[in-house]
Parts: sequence; C-alpha cells; structure tokens
Amino acid sequence: LDRWEEPISKTDKTTEASISDILKFRKALSYMDDSHPFSLLFGPAATRDECIRSALKCYRKLMKLDSPGANALSFGIIGLVAYDGDGTEDEAKMLTLRNMFHPGRY
Repeated sequence: LDRWEEPISKTDKTTEASISDILKFRKALSYMDDSHPFSLLFGPAATRDECIRSALKCYRKLMKLDSPGANALSFGIIGLVAYDGDGTEDEAKMLTLRNMFHPGRY
C-alpha cells in the first residue's frame, strides 16, 4: 500500500465528538484488530501479505468447485454466497451481487 496522506479538510469547522461517537469509533476499530476480520474460513488477514495469501487460498478453493479447466470463476460459484445456511436464496444478497457485477443494470 502507498504511504498514508492526511485528507485535506474542505471546511475549517471543527466538530465536537460525543461520547457515543467515540464509543462507536472504538467498536469499529476493534473489528480491525481481529486476526481474521473476514471469517475463519477466509483465513488470517491481520497484515496485507496475510490477506493476499488468504485471498489466493480462498480463490483456489472456489476454483476447485467450478468446472475443470476453467480459468475464471463462473457467476454460479460466486452466487453461492447469496444462499443462507438452510439453502434458501437471500434476495438482498443476490441483488447486491448483481449490482456489483452489473452496476446500473438493476
């Protein structure tokens, strides 16, 4: 990743953070402190290199589910994430996937 650059404020106003805002921010940060922020199945992702290794392993596992000799994942395999644990299709997840791969069409 590139070096961090502080964002430039477009206003000179300063806002006071409430206790609730601070607690929400700390809770959000706690999710980033997890060694497996995505899931245990995805794998460790505490560092950029770990995340890349885990993503590659996950991709290779998914490729094994696809048709032999395929050089890219089919939407049918990617679409498996839109199903609940009981095998029913989650419409909200499916719409999110469609919008991700075909923005502006739906």
